[in-house]
Amino acid sequence: MTTFLILTTLSFIAFHYQLYSPTLKIKVPNGYNGEITLVLSKEKGNVLTVDSNGMGYLNEWTFNKTYSRPIVEQMDGKNLDDFLIAYSPSAFFGKGKTCCIENREFQSLSFKIGTKPGKKLKSKD
Repeated sequence: MTTFLILTTLSFIAFHYQLYSPTLKIKVPNGYNGEITLVLSKEKGNVLTVDSNGMGYLNEWTFNKTYSRPIVEQMDGKNLDDFLIAYSPSAFFGKGKTCCIENREFQSLSFKIGTKPGKKLKSKD
């Protein structure tokens, strides 16, 4: 009985993770490296093609539900997964608040794109 409950709980957590965390597909300018900042916006849609300053925009639902590693590509289609730098080992995105532009506080999610590929973790087969 205990094993069944543990397996059911783990299955539910895995299902919840896949269902409620959208995988963002972010496009960056060719050759871009540095910080990517996705700002919480009041718009209905998401702007996932970031500008030359690394800025993109997320609607409230996406902002609140996103915690999985994004797919990041240059405009020419080159996948940058090997260059992504997570905020910490336990959370890919860093959450931040910026104060005050016209007395308004802005919330954001951020991560970095490095200049060199990171080391891949080797499995213990």
